[in-house]
Amino acid sequence: MSSPARVDVGNLEEAIFVKRLSISLHSKIRLDQMTIAISEVYSQMYIELIPRKRVIIKEGDDHDTDKMYVVKYGQFECTKVMNGAERKISVKGTGDYFGDLAMMYTTPRTATIRALEESCVWVLERQTIRKTLREISTASTAEIVTFLDSVPILATLSRGEKLRLADGVEEVSFKAGDTVIKEGEKGELFYIIKEGEAVVTTTKAGPSGKSGERKINHLYRSDYFGERALFTEEPRTATVVAMGSIPLVCLTLKRDVFVQLLGPLQELMAREKIDRDYIELGDITAHAPVQVVNLKLANLKEIHKLGSGAFSTVWLVVDKTNNRQYALKKMKKVELMSCSEHVFCEQQITRMIDHPFMIRQYASFQDTKYLLVSEWTSQSEDPPNQVASLLDLLIVD
Repeated sequence: MSSPARVDVGNLEEAIFVKRLSISLHSKIRLDQMTIAISEVYSQMYIELIPRKRVIIKEGDDHDTDKMYVVKYGQFECTKVMNGAERKISVKGTGDYFGDLAMMYTTPRTATIRALEESCVWVLERQTIRKTLREISTASTAEIVTFLDSVPILATLSRGEKLRLADGVEEVSFKAGDTVIKEGEKGELFYIIKEGEAVVTTTKAGPSGKSGERKINHLYRSDYFGERALFTEEPRTATVVAMGSIPLVCLTLKRDVFVQLLGPLQELMAREKIDRDYIELGDITAHAPVQVVNLKLANLKEIHKLGSGAFSTVWLVVDKTNNRQYALKKMKKVELMSCSEHVFCEQQITRMIDHPFMIRQYASFQDTKYLLVSEWTSQSEDPPNQVASLLDLLIVD
C-alpha cells in the first residue's frame, strides 16, 4: 500500500479548501501568525479516499480522536443519537470540516460521520497541529514580551508577569478613521498601542467653558488607554479614533485578566492619568505664575554649545541686558514634523512647573526655521554640570 499523498501547497484549488481550517484555528493563533500556521498545516496534511457507507467517525468514541477531516469532494451524513434514536443533523460537503473539537481537546466524538458516496478528505493529525501551535505560540509570546519591555508603565513587572500578560493579550487592528472606544460607552477592554497612532477627543468643556468635541491627546506606540473604565467601572470618558498612514494595531486585555495581572499598577496608572488629565484640561491656574521676564531673542548671545541630541542642539547663552545665563535648545522645524505633539506637550508641561529642582519655561519665540528652548543655568558651575542642573526653560516657538 502506498503512503498517503501529501497536500500540494502550490495547488490553489486545494489551498482554498484547506484554508477553511483557519476558522477552527482562530481561537488558538493570533491573526498575524495565521498565514504561517496555515502554510505549515498544508504541508503536513494528507489525502484519504473514503468508500460509500463507511463510518469515518463514531459518536462517543474516545480512542480514535487524533484526526480531523476536511472534505475535498463527496458528501458525509452527520448523525446524533437523540431520545434513543439516531437522527440526521447535517450533511457535510466540499470545503466543510469535522472532527476538530475532539482532535484539539482530546474529547469523545460528539456525532457519527458516514460517507453517503465515494468521497475524499484531507486529514490533519493532532500531533501536527499541536506542534504548529506550540511553535507559533512560543514565537508569538517572545515577540509580545519584547514589545512589553518597551512599555514604560509595565517596567516594574517581572519576566514571569510579562509572560502571563503576553498569554492573555489579543491583537486587534483598526484602519484610519475607525473608532476604538467611544465616550460614554461601557468599557470592557484595555489597550496598548503596538503600531500606529490615535487621537483622543472629548465633549467635556475645556478651560474656556466651551462645549463640543475637542482634541485632548495624541497616542503613539507603547501608549495605553482604556484602563480607567476597567478600574472604576465608569463609562468611557473620551473617544479614541485611529489615524495615520498605517493601521492602528493594539494589544487588548479583557477586564478580568487586566485586573488580575495589572491590578498592582492601578495606583501608578491613576497618578499618571491625573497628571495627563491636568494637562489635557489646560487647568494651569492653580500653579504659581511664572516669573515675568523681559526676554527678547535679539538680546540672547551664544557663548558655546553644551550638547546635542536626536532633534536638537543646546547652547549656553546670556541675556546681554542683565548677564543672566540660559541654556538655549535649538530645534529644526522640519525634523519635528513626526513628533510635533510631543514638543507641544513638553512646552505645555514646562509652563506649569514651579519648582527649584525642575526646568522652567519663561518665554517662547520662533523664526522660519527653528524652535529654540532655553533654560537658566548657574554661572558657578562648569558646562557639563550646567546641563544636569538647568532650572528655567525658554521655548522659542
